[in-house]
Amino acid sequence: MSKQSCCVVHTSPKHTPASFIHDSVIFPDKVDPYQQGEGRNNKKMKRIQIASNPTTLRPRTIKLGDLIPKDGPRIFGVQKTYRIGDLVNMTCLFGPSKPPAQITWYINGEEAPQSYVYHNHPSADQEEDLLISESRLSFALEPPRLWQGSLSVRCIASLSQVHATSSLELIVGEGTSGAEFQRILHVPPGQEGPVITGGLPRYYVGDIVDVNCSSARSLDLPQLEWHINDEVVRPEFLTPYPPTHYPDGLSSTKLGLRFRVLPEHLRGDEMRLKCTATLSYTITRTSAETLLLGDNHRSSSFHTSDRSGTGK
Repeated sequence: MSKQSCCVVHTSPKHTPASFIHDSVIFPDKVDPYQQGEGRNNKKMKRIQIASNPTTLRPRTIKLGDLIPKDGPRIFGVQKTYRIGDLVNMTCLFGPSKPPAQITWYINGEEAPQSYVYHNHPSADQEEDLLISESRLSFALEPPRLWQGSLSVRCIASLSQVHATSSLELIVGEGTSGAEFQRILHVPPGQEGPVITGGLPRYYVGDIVDVNCSSARSLDLPQLEWHINDEVVRPEFLTPYPPTHYPDGLSSTKLGLRFRVLPEHLRGDEMRLKCTATLSYTITRTSAETLLLGDNHRSSSFHTSDRSGTGK
């Protein structure tokens, strides 16, 4: 076996603002990370050693001005009629606005599974600094999805102002020494950053990274987000957990990350794992809803009805 290169972790104060929109398309060809990578018996195996727990926390404020649109979200792609087995393929648009909206889909009052939802990066409007938010919902119309013979699809657009962003970053770089690490904590007064747990002392190309990011206790639950080499991790590699509520009224949240280490994860013999926690408050929330109503004469046929409103 050829000589293995060892990697150690050091810290970086560099901060990248969180992005909460994922770039994807309808039913993309997903790549299974667990069927890729080089095995332990490969002679080109590379070792990664992680022994750090750095934390960086930087405040971030967005000035809104008059950048909230008067109209709510709009749903496109709705057919006049549906039958059991048809593909429901809808798009929700909101804006232009600043900041971009966070779009959430609901089916019969329950949040749609992540596998049904595909967010696109906000697109620029003709007006300067304004963005149009877009999200797609796609699923097969099956009987278990129906409630009393009908189906409700709702799109909620939330505009939030970010008032604090914290991130914990592990930077895996080329090195020759043993378990060296620094613990650097940068926080505004009275706040704490997220914590990463579950990492192993060493990783090889082909190994599984299985880690969790937990937010600090707070009155409002932050939004957690994982990045690999400054790229937002796709939902299929994430495991969301229910919030934890404490007797003192505070709460925390946790988000898992699981993927196989691939050669392309090491860019210049370096890999960055970062968890970002963003605290924000909702400025406005509007919704649009489409009802798929069952036909009394033919239960397998549905026609649609639209409505919109404010709030959830």
